[in-house]
Amino acid sequence: MRAASDAAFPGRVTVFGDRRLPAPATPAGYAALIEAYRLNVPLPRRGEFQALTDAEAAAVEALYADIFGERSQARRCRLSAPASPARP
Repeated sequence: MRAASDAAFPGRVTVFGDRRLPAPATPAGYAALIEAYRLNVPLPRRGEFQALTDAEAAAVEALYADIFGERSQARRCRLSAPASPARP
């Protein structure tokens, strides 16, 4: 097992443990911890292995950009708009 300061989370992989992945993916969750710390533990069961393919990662990034890009644009507009006059 690696020391915490030596751990590096994996990027895209095509093989995890002794399993070949159907497409390049980035391990996430339990799978990422196993890979980063080189843990000698059983591989995750089928439903627990989490990884994002490149297409899924791009879709998630685009979604976040749409969501947070619009919010930050709207916030910038509100901050730069002149203040409405105070009501008596």
